[in-house]
Amino acid sequence: MLADSSRDAIRLDVRKLSSLPAVSPVLDQLLDAIGNEEITIESFARLIEQDPALLGRIIGLANAAYFGHAEPVTSAEEAIFKSLGLRLARSLALSIALAGPFRILVSIPGFELQRFWLQAILTASMTQELSHLVTVEPRPGTEESYLAGMLHNFGLLPLIHLYPEQVTEAYRRREAEPTLSLSQALREVSGTDHYEVGAWLAEHWHIPNNIVTVIRNLSDYSYRGDHYPLVLLIHATAEWAESYCNDGDRKWLPESAKAAFFDLGVSVEQVHQVQEKLHRKRELYEAVAKMLAVV
Repeated sequence: MLADSSRDAIRLDVRKLSSLPAVSPVLDQLLDAIGNEEITIESFARLIEQDPALLGRIIGLANAAYFGHAEPVTSAEEAIFKSLGLRLARSLALSIALAGPFRILVSIPGFELQRFWLQAILTASMTQELSHLVTVEPRPGTEESYLAGMLHNFGLLPLIHLYPEQVTEAYRRREAEPTLSLSQALREVSGTDHYEVGAWLAEHWHIPNNIVTVIRNLSDYSYRGDHYPLVLLIHATAEWAESYCNDGDRKWLPESAKAAFFDLGVSVEQVHQVQEKLHRKRELYEAVAKMLAVV
């Protein structure tokens, strides 16, 4: 088991992942595209086409039942124009590229890669749907809300890739003590957690600073620093997504999530409307999660 003194060693190991050949060769351009509101569908399609593996995944997602098109999509431009839309295409492309170095080939009791992606999609979708209802400044933007939701648990992938035994122990402790969060269990075992690891990697890969700040502070419900409304919103939506994936009760909300929504000026009735909307799309989200889970 890793001691707290190994935290710096973990950080170095995580940073080394950025040099793996599995990282998309167009990662830097994808990161630039995330913050570029003037990029066109045509230019983003040309960017995707420079990475054949990424191109195949994007076309596959566009042809999934989730997007409901009878005519098959055969190019990046068609995938964006006919099915995904530019905003969603950018977030999915970046998520796929960032996940590239991690091959989850070990079995971790309590962890399923498809469920990992389903929770990410649900968290991202719910966060985006509710972002415009937040009344606290600074109000989250719709695109940053979706991307932060997709990447909120991202640090779990490098931890499993590098330290499967420690992550297994964290899940074992959480099962033995249900009130223990995954973040707390990981910190007990390794001295760090998936949020801090995700922030380290995101910062090293030059993910936009607002997203890094959000990920880094997700373990702290009392955080009220920069971008705290989005941190608080993802706290709540991620809790719901995990519970919904576990038991299928779309309307249940933990008290901590209710309190977070109240602080953000979002009513329970508004949340329930979004829950129903996402529930109707569950099969479609599962189809996308299944494709994202292909290693």
